[in-house]
Amino acid sequence: MKIKNKFIYVPAIIIIIIALVILLHPKGDSEKNDDQLYKRKVEVVDNGNKIIFPKGAEGLERIQSEIIFRGDEIVQVLAPSRVVATVSSSQSSQDKIVLFDSPDLTGLYSQYRQSKINLQLTQKNLARMQEMFQSNAATARDLSQAESDDANAKASFAEMDGRFKAFGFNASDIENTKPGMVWLISDVTETQLRDVDKGEDVDVYFNAYPEKKLPGKEVDIGDIVDPITRSIKVKVIMRNPGLNIYPGMFARIDYGDPRTHVLSVPSTSVITVEGNDYVFVQDSDSVFYRRKVMIGEPAGSRMIVLNGLKDGEKIVKEGTMLLKGLSFNY
Repeated sequence: MKIKNKFIYVPAIIIIIIALVILLHPKGDSEKNDDQLYKRKVEVVDNGNKIIFPKGAEGLERIQSEIIFRGDEIVQVLAPSRVVATVSSSQSSQDKIVLFDSPDLTGLYSQYRQSKINLQLTQKNLARMQEMFQSNAATARDLSQAESDDANAKASFAEMDGRFKAFGFNASDIENTKPGMVWLISDVTETQLRDVDKGEDVDVYFNAYPEKKLPGKEVDIGDIVDPITRSIKVKVIMRNPGLNIYPGMFARIDYGDPRTHVLSVPSTSVITVEGNDYVFVQDSDSVFYRRKVMIGEPAGSRMIVLNGLKDGEKIVKEGTMLLKGLSFNY
């Protein structure tokens, strides 16, 4: 009976030993992942600045490049904005209806218009009193009162005008605006300001109508930089094309700036590591160099390169992340 039990336990012991050997034995090279194989086969030298693939390496199929030359690009300068005022016709009178995005501004505009009317009345009254005084039809006291009223009206008008300008507007611009027009204010960063020119045509994209590109015109650039956002107020006016556009609506304004004779690369070509921008230059079918570059503004799906590249170089546009991993040993 004991002999029979020994024959039963022997196979079980063998199975346990084999299982332990499998668990404890290190994996073979065939079980390593593809990235490890790439790193073993690909030669990376000069602190990652040069990558050499063996001929026919599978990784090369994932890499596509293009030769770059200087040309013209349109720099996209997008700035957030909002509708601050709309001007429409009144159905009951010849007056215009001006609506602002702020109730305070609406009330202030009413006060401004009233102060302007008062100033016009006091000026007429002063002119009349001066004529009457010269013809002895009015006393010096009447003339003095008219002069005082006129001075007070001028001070009140100047105060209202100044308070209105504090909101970033000239009240006279609103008064001279024809019905059917829309005023917007955008926040342009100080680094973008060099791409904004007074009087230039712009493209407006409303959040409510993202598929529509509407034309507008930049009419004024502010004088003060916001100390927190580092931005400057820029005013834009446009005609309402019959859409439901209301004060307070948000939009994006593109102050697209044409650039001539510049180098650009696809956005997919650029990688950023620790605050530095790089691209990979293809020297031959299997040799790539990492190149530090200085990137400028985006131009659609491309990036303008200010420094680091030259005409005729072949730049990697697909497979950049593979080269990044090899170059920086990720």
